[in-house]
Amino acid sequence: MRKKLSKQLGIDLEPHEKVFLHPDPVSSHADLTDKDVLEIMEKIDSSSDADPSKIQIRQLGEFMAKISLKGGHSVPLKFEVRKR
Repeated sequence: MRKKLSKQLGIDLEPHEKVFLHPDPVSSHADLTDKDVLEIMEKIDSSSDADPSKIQIRQLGEFMAKISLKGGHSVPLKFEVRKR
């Protein structure tokens, strides 16, 4: 995931910064409300004890991830998988 973020989006993460994925598609439409995003981030937080490198996306669709940054900050990231 780190390599894809770097190559496709120009996002280079430090080794201590982690990416946590929500393994299921988040919606079939492009517009998520702030409430929807917060609920998904809470689900990601509740499952963040799992090893982030073990989560795999096995289908096409729109997904959410949380990038944990230094200082306790986190950034939501919505992305679309169009082809495998």
